[in-house]
Amino acid sequence: MNSNIIAIVNKCENLSLKVNVGERYRISKSGLKGSLWLQPQQAAFRLKLTGDVKSRLSSFVIGKVGSKSHDDQDNPVWHLPFDGSMEVIVSAFNEL
Repeated sequence: MNSNIIAIVNKCENLSLKVNVGERYRISKSGLKGSLWLQPQQAAFRLKLTGDVKSRLSSFVIGKVGSKSHDDQDNPVWHLPFDGSMEVIVSAFNEL
């Protein structure tokens, strides 16, 4: 399990975390359909937004890290470097 992801979600009182197969972390918030998905990779975090989270958080993510890398099942995906941007995005999700 990735201690960085667990630590940032534990700091956020409005978010819940579920770890899925392949070390994919599903972060959700009560009252919103959809999730923020994180998957640690060799040189980055893979970030995917789904459902209502996609429409509510995409603009913020684009403003912080730039355009999406690609789409996965019509959901935007970014590859975030290990520079603190993942923590900023998760914290912004908590504040929605």
